[in-house]
Order: sequence, then C-alpha cells, then structure tokens
Amino acid sequence: MVKPHADTNHSTNFRSVAMLRIIESLPQTFFSRPFYAALLRRGQGIGMGLILILTAIDLAGAAITGYGPMQQFKAGIAQIAADLPEVTAQGGKISINQPAPFVVDLSRALPTMDSTEAARAPKIVFDPNYAVSDVQTVSDKMRNENIAVLITSEQAIVLQGRNQDIRFHSLQNMPDGVMMHEDWIKLGEKIAFWFVPVIVLLAVIFIFLVKLAGVFLLAIAANLIGGAMKAVPDFSAAMRLAAAAAVPVTCLSLLVAPGFWLKILIWGGYIGFGIWSAHQPPEQPADAHSAN
Repeated sequence: MVKPHADTNHSTNFRSVAMLRIIESLPQTFFSRPFYAALLRRGQGIGMGLILILTAIDLAGAAITGYGPMQQFKAGIAQIAADLPEVTAQGGKISINQPAPFVVDLSRALPTMDSTEAARAPKIVFDPNYAVSDVQTVSDKMRNENIAVLITSEQAIVLQGRNQDIRFHSLQNMPDGVMMHEDWIKLGEKIAFWFVPVIVLLAVIFIFLVKLAGVFLLAIAANLIGGAMKAVPDFSAAMRLAAAAAVPVTCLSLLVAPGFWLKILIWGGYIGFGIWSAHQPPEQPADAHSAN
C-alpha cells in the first residue's frame, strides 16, 4: 500500500523538477545555439511543458489587457440587474410593473465606448403590449433598434447569429410566479461572481488549443526542412523546436503588438535558427533534456 504512494510522489517530484528546468531554460530560447542543438538531439517529449508555459504567457497578457473590461462588465451587470423590472408570469403570459416598452441598455456592461457606439449597443426590451404581426416586421424592428431580445407577453424573441436570424421562444409554459427586484439583483451578483472564473477557464482552453495547433503546423514545416538537413531526427523533435521557437515571439507580444504575418516570420526565423544550430552544432552543446 505504501509503494504506489511513493511512486506517485516520485512522479510528481520528477514533473516539478522537469518544469522548473524548462522555466530556467526559457532565456536560452532567444539566442542560444547550444540550447537548440541539444533540444533537437537529446531532448525528450513533444514540448508539452513549453506549450503550457506559452499558454501561461499569453494568458498573462490577456489578463493585463482584459482586467479593465472585465471589471466594467461585472459592474455593468450589477447595474443592469438593479434596474430590471419586476416580472410576473401568470397563465402563460408575463407582465411588468413598469411602463412598456421597458428598455435595458447593455452598453453599460460593454467596454468603454463613445456616444455613437453606445447608441448601437444591443438592448433587451420588455414590451408585453407588443403584438407580433409577421416575422419580417419584427425582424426589421429589432435590427433597426438594435434589440437583441424582445420580450412580449407570450414570447421571447431573440436576434442571434452573424445573419441576425430571428428565434421565437414561447413563454406559455412558464410556471406562474414573480421575479422580484431583489431576485434580479441576486442573479446579477451570481453572474458577476462566476464571470471571471468561467472566462479564465475558457481562455486557458482556447489559448492552449491555439498554441498547440500553431506548434503542430510549424512543426510540420520544421520536420520537412530539418529532416532534409539531417538536423531534426523526428516529428517529436520538430514539435519541441516549434514550441521553443514560439517563446521569443510570445514574449515579444507582451510588449508590442506585431501583426500576424510578422509573428509567423519571427517564429519561422527562430525555427530556422534552431535547425541551423543543430546542423552546425557548437563544440559544447547545452543540456536541454527538460524541454518536454
């Protein structure tokens, strides 16, 4: 019973040490021929540790630029929830305790914008008195008035998608009840509380997948070119090279905003540097076993 526990601790310690060595080697990705030569010749794995670090760097950049808008969104959601009317559902129809139409301006939850942009911001409209005549009329009204959701006495009409298609959702099966002002405030607090962790989780997954896909695609080119030059022994080595070569351009993106093709050019340049380093190895290549 003790042995598996010991094996688990040993495996955890090994991974921790390996990740620490990867972090320590990051500065070498900017300039070191010995590092790239050893990475290709004696490295192990596909560079997953480097890909995770790339994800963390990009996430840090996103956090720096996105902190203000996220705080504005949280504050805006709380303000919007505090302004929502009391909604009563009874007999398959809803009513509100405010004069209709009641317009909910969503611009307060969006990044800072000028008056023109704010006028085009989406809205939610409660209008129990609105009678739906035909789809085209409702569609034109919602597009012209920038209404994202129109709530009538019996339907929730949603404008969605790039083509701004209209979707009708019946409210007739809604159970009888009252959504009090305090209930809206509590809902707003829950949305604000969960917004940041959910966004961070989605950002981590998205950035990781984008980095993995980019490394994979660049590794294909590195494997073809480096393999022909006898510098890249296999596809795993090409993955390690592409991951390491992405570190300088990812760090550069924290300071400036290079265009997409400039990023690819710099990334490809470092891949070429790595292939050249392995093709013409220095006399004493550095150890890069940990870049996995």
